[in-house]
Amino acid sequence: MEIRGDILIVRNKRRAEIHYSVEVKILMRREGEAGGIDADSFEVFTDDHGKQYGKGFGKLLVRLSCVHKEKREKRGRLHSI
Repeated sequence: MEIRGDILIVRNKRRAEIHYSVEVKILMRREGEAGGIDADSFEVFTDDHGKQYGKGFGKLLVRLSCVHKEKREKRGRLHSI
């Protein structure tokens, strides 16, 4: 598969990941009433029936945010030296 566009390389102590976006073609359109989803920062999605997808995602984001904040602070101190 050929990768086009922007890629993001994410590396931690144990592994590296490559993140990229692809366009997905819809083969068949579903009939019926359209539904809706809501995206927010604590669950990935909530559908129009109230089902939540990605519960706990917000807690993960908070933890990652704290880790990145600490790294930025340490990097800032090194740059100032």
